[in-house]
Amino acid sequence: MPEQPSSLVALRLAATADVAAVVAAARTAGDLDRAAPLGDGGAAAEVHWGGRLQRAVVRALDDEDGTPLLRTEVAVAGDGFVAGAARQAMLLRGLARHVDGVDGVRDLSAGVEHDLDALERMAAGGAVRIDVVAAVVAPGSGRVPGWVRTHGAARFGVPDLELYGLAPGTEETAVAALGAVHDALL
Repeated sequence: MPEQPSSLVALRLAATADVAAVVAAARTAGDLDRAAPLGDGGAAAEVHWGGRLQRAVVRALDDEDGTPLLRTEVAVAGDGFVAGAARQAMLLRGLARHVDGVDGVRDLSAGVEHDLDALERMAAGGAVRIDVVAAVVAPGSGRVPGWVRTHGAARFGVPDLELYGLAPGTEETAVAALGAVHDALL
């Protein structure tokens, strides 16, 4: 059986984080159940949280634009859409408590940015919708038709979908339709 795709969501930081120090502080505070370094460079750790043996990898890196990130890599498909996204948000929230200079969240799987308030809402399961973590809208203009696609839905065990050729003003309805299809698939 192939391994499930990882959901890649990161804390956006002001400066590079020391993974070992962040993970140790989170473990001491009870935000993590277990942790072990990955490799010998100290830039990554395997962690377990929330009383489950589900593993995640926490990694410090710079994104393509040079932004320092503390990225989490979690297989969320087995938890379903809402629970999987909320579970990863809980991990990120637990790590954010122990890092200075967190200014937001970058969902690398979906290609979207969130503020820290959205992270809190997602951790509570209240802001997890397909159009928050997976839908990308390219509205039409003039002779160019609108286009709605999901990007990042595969991490939840469903295919990414798209609708194109949309008449102006129908993008929100198209996003809702894709959300309904994803919900049915989940």
